[in-house]
Amino acid sequence: MIQLVQDGPVPPVVPGLFLVLDFSLGLCLNLLLVITIATCPVLRRLSFNRILLHLCVICALDCILNLLAAVAFIIVTRK
Repeated sequence: MIQLVQDGPVPPVVPGLFLVLDFSLGLCLNLLLVITIATCPVLRRLSFNRILLHLCVICALDCILNLLAAVAFIIVTRK
């Protein structure tokens, strides 16, 4: 039988890499939505999309700050 889980503690780099991947994906998707709304004149006219645009920008800034924290976590905990 193949053992898929290694015994022992998880190295601290694994959660850090997961955080970097998670926040990078969130940043890319937020930027994709911002670019979509910004380049389409029909979508820019709707007031709901302006609110959504502001929320995307705030979430993108949050992703950038969390991404920096995740990278700092990886650098500090790396052996």
